[in-house]
Amino acid sequence: MTAATLIESLASRGFWVLADSDTIKVSPSSALTDEDRQAIRDHKAELFTLLRSKPAERPRLGSLGRPVPVRGTRMPSDCLWESCDGSSVGHGYGLYLCSTCSTWFELLPPEDLGVYVGDLADVLSIV
Repeated sequence: MTAATLIESLASRGFWVLADSDTIKVSPSSALTDEDRQAIRDHKAELFTLLRSKPAERPRLGSLGRPVPVRGTRMPSDCLWESCDGSSVGHGYGLYLCSTCSTWFELLPPEDLGVYVGDLADVLSIV
């Protein structure tokens, strides 16, 4: 296994991998297996190199590297795309992954924008 395949394997299972000063951070860390932890230790130097080198091109919107921003107090359980019937599953750090279309969403704090996702159900019940 290489560091690149390790990152791909972790990301495909819903993990978020970051390089922070001299530490590799993985979330949710409680879901890591002993084999995952050992692989991270074995490839630590390579992981730093890969995670710190940013590609020139921007990641695709909806990918783990560039999740779709959502403002609200809570994330709906259903995917936000009208054409998708999947459900969103939380993966820590405000990140949610749709089980069907594999789109990543990032729940951000609400701002004074009027109606936002967390109030949508309340607005619909009033109307």
